[in-house]
Amino acid sequence: MNTFTASRKAFAALAFGLGLFASAQAQPGKWFEHVLIVVLENEAYEAALQNDYLKQLAARGASFTHYGTLFKPSQPNYLALVGGQNFGVVDNEVADVAGANIADLLERQGLTWKQVAQGFPGACFTQGARGDYVRKHVPFISFESVRADPKRCANVIDASAFDPKRLPHYT
Repeated sequence: MNTFTASRKAFAALAFGLGLFASAQAQPGKWFEHVLIVVLENEAYEAALQNDYLKQLAARGASFTHYGTLFKPSQPNYLALVGGQNFGVVDNEVADVAGANIADLLERQGLTWKQVAQGFPGACFTQGARGDYVRKHVPFISFESVRADPKRCANVIDASAFDPKRLPHYT
């Protein structure tokens, strides 16, 4: 998959709900096997679809073209995406929150999850940025319940480790 370079354009997000890939380890879902959410910052929808892989995903899944930001700047949007709210975060500074998130719900149901992050250094890296990695784009690291648990933190992986043939239930 090609990477996208961040720019100062308005935030744009693409989300694709997929039931396309089956996994031997996965529990069968009632309506779908996997959900894959792709969030691109600073790319217009039309520009993102120039990427062959994303174009293929859009053609095979549901593309939510009317999704937009709830907050400015971007970090509160990422927190809301996985936590249902911004937890009082109103800026892009490193944020540590104690609230619940979708990983809690998934795990209680015996479902699996991962967060794929471009340039993620691994080892539950909690600093603000390193190379292509920017923590504000990786909301699960902001949740104490993930950050404090090495097993849960191992669910945050670098994009180079993404394998579309071995998807967890939620990515």
